[in-house]
Amino acid sequence: MNDFSKRFIERQDWFCYYGINKIDISIGILEHCTGTKALKYGEILKLMSKENIENLRQYSIKNLMHIVRAYGIEEDKNKIVQLISEKMDNNEVFYTEENMAEVFLKQISISNSEFFNIGKELQEKVKANILERREALRGTSCDEIVRHFTMFTDMSNFLAYYEQGTFTEEKIETLKKAIQENPKALVHTNFSIFKDEIYGTFGEDFILYALKFPNLSMQLDILSKANPNLLQIIANQVNSKNDLRDNVDLVNQLVKYCTNNCYEINLDEITEKTTANLIDSALRNNKSKRDIKIISVPYSENYESDLEELFKEEYERATDYIDVEDSHKQLLPKKETKLDIMKNLYLNKYFSMSLKETKTIIEMYGQDIDKIDSAKGQELISGLKK
Repeated sequence: MNDFSKRFIERQDWFCYYGINKIDISIGILEHCTGTKALKYGEILKLMSKENIENLRQYSIKNLMHIVRAYGIEEDKNKIVQLISEKMDNNEVFYTEENMAEVFLKQISISNSEFFNIGKELQEKVKANILERREALRGTSCDEIVRHFTMFTDMSNFLAYYEQGTFTEEKIETLKKAIQENPKALVHTNFSIFKDEIYGTFGEDFILYALKFPNLSMQLDILSKANPNLLQIIANQVNSKNDLRDNVDLVNQLVKYCTNNCYEINLDEITEKTTANLIDSALRNNKSKRDIKIISVPYSENYESDLEELFKEEYERATDYIDVEDSHKQLLPKKETKLDIMKNLYLNKYFSMSLKETKTIIEMYGQDIDKIDSAKGQELISGLKK
């Protein structure tokens, strides 16, 4: 087995997540995790489909179902469908997982697209399997929950975690609360969010929020297995506020960055310093994918010194920079000046913002500082205007 195939197998949940969510291009995960910059997100599942059958046997049914959905794998689809069927014959639990970024973006009448790609014969086999497993819940506290499922794919995900002993009475009450608030709450849900290492760390309020975002469950599940310390830091941020809404943007930024880099970040100890550095790195690196003027370095134990070194390099570039002569400015009106570089460096160092972002914020809020509800927001705008 070559290194490439081995890495696919060892990190199959992670690779499948990015193979599905191709629009998440916040960081070039494949640049440092496959040894090549040529591989694109959209190619991941297709490459997996071309693995030999012995390698594919090491993929879970859940991930084989993800691979089946990929475009351009018609010639390999039959072998994967057959493999799923064989795994079921060998008593491997069948289940799929929902991966939508937000359930509101998907009609509740639409089932999991992967299910339609496995062919009628396997579909019927799966339905019979799920209905048989469902019978074990008759007379249990979960029986009422199962009655709310209208799709086999949703039920398969719930059953898989039920059979693992995931659902305590407390978690069942959380599900009932979600259903009371919205009878369709369990449509397109990813129940990995109820695993002890996630549910017990984040608490009920966050779980009720996360139910609406199946891909968030996928990310937290990946972190719980690949890098539990990163998961704990995210949970600490969630639990640091009485109202989740006060921190949800930061939490989403952390989840995004940590999932992208969960195999690269080594975090042996959680301290105020490591937490602050990780947050700063996440915000800078996420923004740098949209704004090339954001100065950022990857998180590491030497994060502060690495970032300071980059600031020094940018300062040296600025001091050596030669402005365009006045006679040429009309021809090159967009060329940056030495002052622009210095301003951008200052704003990056002290506000984690670029000159471009700062100008946009001042244009939007600079004239109405008093109307900003947050005192910190008012202080920030005042500082940027100086």
